Amino acid sequence: MNLKHFRDSIAFLISCCFTLPCVGSPPTVEELDLFYEDFLCEEKGALAAAGIGAPCACGTVPYPSNTGHVTPDPILFSPQVWSFVSAPDLHPMKISVNVLNPGIAPGFVFLAPYAFSEDAMYGQSGSLILDNLGNPFWFRPLSTPNLMNTDFRVQQLNGRPVLTFWQGTLATPPAYTNVPAGSSEPGSCYYILDNTTRLSPQSLRKMGLHQISMNSF
Repeated sequence: MNLKHFRDSIAFLISCCFTLPCVGSPPTVEELDLFYEDFLCEEKGALAAAGIGAPCACGTVPYPSNTGHVTPDPILFSPQVWSFVSAPDLHPMKISVNVLNPGIAPGFVFLAPYAFSEDAMYGQSGSLILDNLGNPFWFRPLSTPNLMNTDFRVQQLNGRPVLTFWQGTLATPPAYTNVPAGSSEPGSCYYILDNTTRLSPQSLRKMGLHQISMNSF
């Protein structure tokens, strides 16, 4: 069996598996063929170790919509969005920091903004670190509003601080109704970034037909 026949077979098999839980029409073979590039990362990693193909990073391709709804593009040029001459591809949303009482705790503010699939969000989705005035300190944008980060924070790994977050597609109606709203669609994963902000080799990957929690990493 050549690689194309293998991919077609896998796409057909996954399409059959998702027929039952889908509320609307199941994803087409073409959509699942695209999603396959990201979905079977463990299998691709094993092939890469054998010298066939290249490994992939999970959670980098959005899960196909089961309703046909197209999420609006994000609004990148607005008074509510940052733009930088030195980094023209970065467009985080602007955040206002309001406090109830005088004084604020030291440190940074960690956010992972995203919107429902019916709305055009201001700025790019992704992981965002702000100072206490709301100025962006670090931003890791995602390629599409149908990919999200959650649970973005600092944790300890082997005694050293690392950045951790969940990444994947959340069920956000009307584009995604496979699972309850706010739940993880298949193909998501956890990320660990070390002090170089590169992907740590200890990153946990949990993929397949089962959803993973975006709040328990």
